[in-house]
Amino acid sequence: MKGFVYGGGIVLFSLLFLMPYFYVYDPFFIRGLFLSLFLSFLMKKRKIRFSSIDGCLLLIFLFSGISFYTATNINAEITAFVQSSYILLYYFVLRFWLEGMKEIRGLLSGYVVCIGLLSILATAFFYQFLKDVHEMEFSSLYDFRFLFQPLGVPSNEWASLQILFGGITLLALHYCRDMKRRKWIVGVGILVFLQILWSFSRGMYLSMLVWGIGILFIARKTIMRRGYRQVLGTSFLVLIVFLFVYPQEVKQTLKMNETVSQQRSIDSRLNMWNLTDTIIKDYPWGTGSFTYPMVMDKYLQQDNRAEGYSSYATNLISQLLVEKGVIGFILYLFFAVVVLFYVVQRKEKKIWLVFIILLVFLFREQTFSVFLNSTRVQLLIYTLLALMQVSLVDEFQNEGKQRWHFYFLPLLIWGTCLMSNLWIDRNNRLNAKSCLAAQNEEWNKAVDEIEKTERIAPYLINRGLVYLNLYDSLSDEQYLEKADIVLEEAQKQNPYDVQPDYYRLMIRDREKGKEGKNLPELKRLAARYPDKLLYKWTLYEWYYRKQDWGNAATSLKDCVLEVPRILDAKYWKKKTAEDADFIRDVESLLKIEIAKEPVEDPVVWAKYGSVSLKLGNLFLAEKYLEGALNRLPNLSMAWHNLGKLAEMKGEKAVSTLYKKRANILGVRVEKFELDRLLDGSYNFRFRIWYGCEKVKW
Repeated sequence: MKGFVYGGGIVLFSLLFLMPYFYVYDPFFIRGLFLSLFLSFLMKKRKIRFSSIDGCLLLIFLFSGISFYTATNINAEITAFVQSSYILLYYFVLRFWLEGMKEIRGLLSGYVVCIGLLSILATAFFYQFLKDVHEMEFSSLYDFRFLFQPLGVPSNEWASLQILFGGITLLALHYCRDMKRRKWIVGVGILVFLQILWSFSRGMYLSMLVWGIGILFIARKTIMRRGYRQVLGTSFLVLIVFLFVYPQEVKQTLKMNETVSQQRSIDSRLNMWNLTDTIIKDYPWGTGSFTYPMVMDKYLQQDNRAEGYSSYATNLISQLLVEKGVIGFILYLFFAVVVLFYVVQRKEKKIWLVFIILLVFLFREQTFSVFLNSTRVQLLIYTLLALMQVSLVDEFQNEGKQRWHFYFLPLLIWGTCLMSNLWIDRNNRLNAKSCLAAQNEEWNKAVDEIEKTERIAPYLINRGLVYLNLYDSLSDEQYLEKADIVLEEAQKQNPYDVQPDYYRLMIRDREKGKEGKNLPELKRLAARYPDKLLYKWTLYEWYYRKQDWGNAATSLKDCVLEVPRILDAKYWKKKTAEDADFIRDVESLLKIEIAKEPVEDPVVWAKYGSVSLKLGNLFLAEKYLEGALNRLPNLSMAWHNLGKLAEMKGEKAVSTLYKKRANILGVRVEKFELDRLLDGSYNFRFRIWYGCEKVKW
């Protein structure tokens, strides 16, 4: 039986380690079921005593359950609860299973094999990344590092994972006594070290420095032993070769604040950090799990496009304060203090080694936070916490009966997660059917399906949009009233999503006797969110309907400068045919605007270049496009437009190269219908925020 438990544990945890990297669909929470059964078995068979670290983790878990009462995004909160439950089950199975050296070495060996496999796959992805950059004929990889996404994991998250991969590898090396096995562990460690180097991340390089200092401090007395000499010597050799091969990229990384991308990154981080204090004052209890990007999107008054959007926070402290509130932040801070006291009290090398790994990761989290978002990261963090306490478990293993009988609790947690998953799955399936029916303009079916969903924010928004579509189709006033009711309810549930406010304005615009009375509110909304195309466009349409030609032309000019692709839309050709004089006025305003050199923002320069090209001013187009790309060479649409310009000039080879660069960078050049330009990016955000599709409107 003992051998079965040991072998089963190694296989189970190795599979659980790999699952998040291959996006295994698990609606019935099967992985949680296996963990629950294993934990129930361990709780029945072994004498268990909880540590102070265990208590803190349970307290944090209970706090996350209480957060349901203040949650603004129920779907996100349920997802977070299932994730937290899974991580907690995983942690306690490790805590109560790991008894001695055999289990530790077996577990670490299994993890190192998994890390080796992932590192080999990542190396293949890096080779493809190199090939893509070389095909674009660029000399430096730095500005294109976002293209490196091993197994679909964003590059910054993958970089953070390497700290933990390296920590696991070092622990395996620490426990390993077999010299042959040590060699392949060192080999895996070198692959991890390479991935840290080719992240070309300032935060990772600083973290690596802190890591090196910490390891040298811990192992200062044994640093000249054979195993450590191998690691240090090989690492130093790899570093020298890497610096020789990629000197320009390393130099750019270490400049800190000289490139445009670095400056934009730092400015964004500072803006988000400065806003944290304001958000805490407005929402001291926190905004809820996974809401950080939504809240920041509102407070930063961001545009409604998908480009450059990130679901990650720039700083862990900021994210904790925003999502968990002051009390949640204090709980996590208390947890950190408890871990520190435990480390100081134990005074064991392996415990200090784990602590250094956690400390380095925490340092990295202050430059780019992934902990609260990533199951992959949390699994590794909780593994290290469990390994840290193996000696504590040994202390309390003794004969005697278990004094409490809560073997059913793990299965209860699994059952709760299962029901939560099924609840979300049912709502999302009904919502998807409604979206499909709306796409096909089958409005009766769309209504039937969406009204079966729960009355929570995402489905309430979609109800409102279905009702608005029905009004536009049937001109029945009752649907306006229904839409207003559900959208108001959605607003109250989730005040961070500003889009329902806009939809309610459109309801007022359709109500008899109230046409045009919402102009002041529309102006306020457009002024508060100046980069949201949809609000600007609606303002333009209002002026045009009222035949206020001056304001209409100015508003449309602003829309085109914000999204130049409007000039490619069917709407522009149609409007040119219907009202040529008006379009000529708009083009005159655009020509005056692009003649003024814009601010030193490469994105704005790229937009001006695009507009100049559409209006036939090739000189300005070349000036703005080249100026934008000299500052920020990863702008895909700018390369595409520069390729078109080269084609006009008869430079076929240059045009082919530029268009190849645009394609590799992910340009989207298909003709967009106007509704996609106006509302398509909110569809993108809607999927990220709520985990389901949005009804078209």
